[in-house]
Amino acid sequence: MNSGENERRIRERKRTWWTQVLAGPVDDTYPAPGAQVIARLEGETLVISGTVATEQDRREIEEDVNSLIGNGIAEARIELEIASDSTEERGLLSQTLVGLFESEDQARFAASYLSSQEDLHPTALRVVVPQKRNIAAGKWRQLLPKEYWKDVEEALSASRSVLIVTVDETLAFRTREILDEETRSQQTRVLPPVAASGERVGRA
Repeated sequence: MNSGENERRIRERKRTWWTQVLAGPVDDTYPAPGAQVIARLEGETLVISGTVATEQDRREIEEDVNSLIGNGIAEARIELEIASDSTEERGLLSQTLVGLFESEDQARFAASYLSSQEDLHPTALRVVVPQKRNIAAGKWRQLLPKEYWKDVEEALSASRSVLIVTVDETLAFRTREILDEETRSQQTRVLPPVAASGERVGRA
């Protein structure tokens, strides 16, 4: 599956969700990582409420809703908020995730998708492909502790492509959701967090 097919699949999931909303009550939330969105019809008015992870998600929902006006609903009311991370302090820890993909196209699509998320700001983002594993080894190994090199080498030997991404620890769960649900990583490995100094830290 190439990047274009991945993008179409993601958009198709969202279109299906809107179709279900217009047909009646929907139990599932909007299919975006970190979203908790409720949609309900009040007469001919579509009411969208809840939280989304990013401003980008909110804008996309607003665009979708505006396209529905006159095509199934008369008007809409959008009551969305951006989820707050105020309970977690950013900038103290970072966390690296390793996603394994069937093809280079899928890994590069995942990298592009992560880059497009306005709130993630990865501090490292590298795709490693089987054909260039020896040339790139020095660079990707700098991103991982030595005990994880074997996992990447085995994946590359099995002709799978690897995506390595480092984000603020408070965004690691959302990043994993994207890798697992939106870009369909075959396997996602989440490394322990590290302090700003680069020293590995334990978690209780």
